Amino acid sequence: MFQPRDCGNINTIATDNLIRVMIVVIPALSGLAVSLPNNTCAMLFLNDNINDDYEASLHTIVYLKCPGPFKDGSIGSFLFVVALFGLTAGAPSKRAGPITEPVAGTSITTGTSIPFNYNDLNECHEGYTPITVWLSDSVPTGLDGNGNLPAGTFIEEFGSFLIGNFGGLPHFLALPPTSLVIPNISSYSSGSALYLTVVETNQAGTCPPGGQPASYEFFSVQLAVA
Repeated sequence: MFQPRDCGNINTIATDNLIRVMIVVIPALSGLAVSLPNNTCAMLFLNDNINDDYEASLHTIVYLKCPGPFKDGSIGSFLFVVALFGLTAGAPSKRAGPITEPVAGTSITTGTSIPFNYNDLNECHEGYTPITVWLSDSVPTGLDGNGNLPAGTFIEEFGSFLIGNFGGLPHFLALPPTSLVIPNISSYSSGSALYLTVVETNQAGTCPPGGQPASYEFFSVQLAVA
């Protein structure tokens, strides 16, 4: 937790004075200058909790009205370092990802069923997270403008699915399956490496401050032809 000004014991500050302001992390930035209004202190919480009602994430700046004047008597701006996610609007980002099943090295053959599970990042705190699932014979290095693997670079598109991030929401697309059936891979010799890839979409306009295009991240796990 970073606290540029001493506003006293946080437990004495009424929660109705708390305002959450979401920010978008840009990889080219190493910090953000934030102007502080009068009688306000700012705190950056890194996956910390203020209380059960206000859970702040790595993307959250929390402004608090101070119960009294600043102890240093100053009003102005401060510079803080933010975590860099490697995520830019409209551009894909490849990172070590949350594909929990299948595990790396899973043996596959034509027509076999393998378990599938993907834990979405949901960095924009959306109600829904769209994903697509692919099989290719090389590690994907980029996506087309629609967030898909480019034509000719994949063996199979398993489909588009929608993860609901909050209970009780209606579903407009199929839920991600719990298993995937491997297509015809008889042309690949035993020991060949194939790659299962999940593309996660941050939908247009949903990441603060809003108005940005869709952005994509993709994650791959290596499988082995039996």
